Amino acid sequence: MIFGVTLILGGTLGLVVVLQQIVAALFGPTPDMGAQRTVSTVGPVLLAAMVFGTYILYHRVVNDCWPVDLRAINLGRDLGGGTLAGAGLFTVALGAVWLAGGYSVIAVNPLWIVLPAVTGVVFFVGIEETINRGIILPELESRLGSWVALVFSSVIFTAYHIVLTTNPTAVAIGVIFGASILIAGAYLLTRQLWLPIALHAGWNFTQGAIFGVAVSGNDASSVALLVGESAGPVWLSGGQYGLEGSVVTLAVVTLAGAAVVWQFHRRGLAVPRSWPRR
Repeated sequence: MIFGVTLILGGTLGLVVVLQQIVAALFGPTPDMGAQRTVSTVGPVLLAAMVFGTYILYHRVVNDCWPVDLRAINLGRDLGGGTLAGAGLFTVALGAVWLAGGYSVIAVNPLWIVLPAVTGVVFFVGIEETINRGIILPELESRLGSWVALVFSSVIFTAYHIVLTTNPTAVAIGVIFGASILIAGAYLLTRQLWLPIALHAGWNFTQGAIFGVAVSGNDASSVALLVGESAGPVWLSGGQYGLEGSVVTLAVVTLAGAAVVWQFHRRGLAVPRSWPRR
């Protein structure tokens, strides 16, 4: 597990350093706006290729095979359905907050402005899902069983977001954990990465690039089609952390996660723990 995570992160960070040198050589120390937009669009594509390339290499080295969770089984259904589901879940949460007066649109940007967000979402979701659902979750499941792995991997996912995001509230922490249960449940249900990737990407893209809502506390208005403004109490709007700090979003991800986990349980897909009890 440590080898896989190190390989993906090391390869990605190494490519970041190389790309920084290339950008500096081509555009100088202070690229203009056009160059910055080109780099912010193309760079994540190359980084995403590195992420999936190192993930495949990890499986080739450790398991001597192509990753079974990247097979093209139900690829179109999982990518299309997952993207729509992620986008739909966020839209439901935002719609409820909007009806309660917690969100409004104050400006509309040109459509082309969202292009860097498309490639950025592919990269960031790709690295999070290959590490969390592709490596950590299966490794934990093989030793501790499905249910412990589901919870423990979600704790790790939540802790990572707490460390790397700005001032998450208690509600936001609950949303992150609930979303991880939902996405991890989707992996356990399909044993493929495509549905978790699509769910995660559909949610993040709709949140940041369409509605201009902060993603895990990170402002997204510069790459958003709609410029949104939050209002009302923090428990409703999420405040500066974005809608992921709203109790409405907590309710949505909790219900969706419970539905996916129930399907997993109903189909009898859980793997028992492999370590003997003492």
